[in-house]
Amino acid sequence: MATSYTGLRVQDTYNAIIKIGDNSNLTGTAKLLSDGLGNDSPLYLSSTRLGIGITPAYQFHTSGNAKIGGNLIVSGNLTVNGTLTYLNVQDLAVEDPIIKLAKDNTANTLDIGLFGKYVATGTKYKGFFNDASDDKFKLFIGTTVEPTTTVDITASGYTVGTLVANLEGNVTGNVTGNVTGNLTGNVTGGTISGTTGTFTGNLTTNGTFTVNTNDTTFEILDAGTNALQMRVVAGD
Repeated sequence: MATSYTGLRVQDTYNAIIKIGDNSNLTGTAKLLSDGLGNDSPLYLSSTRLGIGITPAYQFHTSGNAKIGGNLIVSGNLTVNGTLTYLNVQDLAVEDPIIKLAKDNTANTLDIGLFGKYVATGTKYKGFFNDASDDKFKLFIGTTVEPTTTVDITASGYTVGTLVANLEGNVTGNVTGNVTGNLTGNVTGGTISGTTGTFTGNLTTNGTFTVNTNDTTFEILDAGTNALQMRVVAGD
């Protein structure tokens, strides 16, 4: 006569079989897996979660380092709680058209920008940033001090960078340095000083227009015929 085992379960297992440590059923509470000899594994298992080295608080939870040998696809948000994120990639493609920096900035004490590392007679850094101390955007090269929350403009090698671009719109404020090329348009107020150059347009001044002819020649030409209207030669 056959024996019925309906509703019963096997209490003891072979030593090589993985089992739940307390020999109970798989439930919603994660339990440590062990072998038949009582040796614990690092795996915690419930009916909905798997943990490695830790009781899982998520569907998959590990207490140590993890490495993915293939592609990793994240359908939800990716949160990184560490202080540094390393992207060892050749190309970085970002779908968002605008990148947000200094997300947790609660005051105006952080310099905000981008910088890169390069090697030229030692390791140096270059980039651009908005200086929190004066709210001005600045380009820089040559600094030997890697920027952190601020860029040290007094650091060894720090040099103001050069911007090559077309400028469109009004320029408000003082222009310090040489202007190379032609200036077309109206210049109102302030002082224009220099040694050479060509100006085409209207020059308006509410003060005194002074020409220093100690070492130069000042000429006024007819705009239509380019004929000489007046010449002031040094020493005249």
